[in-house]
Amino acid sequence: MKEDSLKKEAARLDALKTDIDDKMAKYQAILKQIDDALQKLKQPDDERFKRVVKDYEAMPTEEAGARISALDEDTAANLLLKMNPKKAGAAMAQIEPRKVASLTEKMTSIKKSFPLK
Repeated sequence: MKEDSLKKEAARLDALKTDIDDKMAKYQAILKQIDDALQKLKQPDDERFKRVVKDYEAMPTEEAGARISALDEDTAANLLLKMNPKKAGAAMAQIEPRKVASLTEKMTSIKKSFPLK
């Protein structure tokens, strides 16, 4: 009798484990679909941003510095991170020192927040 009860409990637990495994696989597939969709949405923006970076790199240093300093700090920090280091440094030399300090802090603390892996 006790043995039958243990067998039934073991079978129930196996069924629960199988159910949980199936649900986890389903949710992992959904997360992958979301990640793929986000990558597809992000791709055109990345291409446009690369174009903007090239445009800023082509500008005279003084003009690039003035325009970067007028941008919001997140955009400016991302732009400077993507630019050729020599050109970014030359542009930063044209920006007010406090703004450069703030941008530098942003540039060193930018983190990927989604998706978690």
